[in-house]
Amino acid sequence: IWNSLLLLPICFTGFKIRSRHHLLQRTIGTRPELDEAYNTATYLMYTLTSGLVLFSASELFLYTLYSRKFHPWKEIIQSSVSEEDGKDNVEEDTEENAETNPMVEEGPTNDVSSEGIKTEKA
Repeated sequence: IWNSLLLLPICFTGFKIRSRHHLLQRTIGTRPELDEAYNTATYLMYTLTSGLVLFSASELFLYTLYSRKFHPWKEIIQSSVSEEDGKDNVEEDTEENAETNPMVEEGPTNDVSSEGIKTEKA
């Protein structure tokens, strides 16, 4: 987005050159130097704009390809994410089993009473 804003002066100048060149061609004619400047400005306008779009799209594609396929830390990050998901599932399973399975016994827990004294529940 920011790079496209940098193209605004080039496009503005190019359109001004084109309109001035067409006016001169209709009225008094143009010299070869003006024709060359017109062709160069037109070429730069179209080439730079097309290049920006093309290279921005290729940058996005190559970044995505690198980060998903070729990044050296890819396996480390994916394994840590899958381990975290596995831990969450194990914790949920044990909580569900404790509630529904009568064979699972709850051990003593420590509570703090309102006076700040630890009490043991059975």
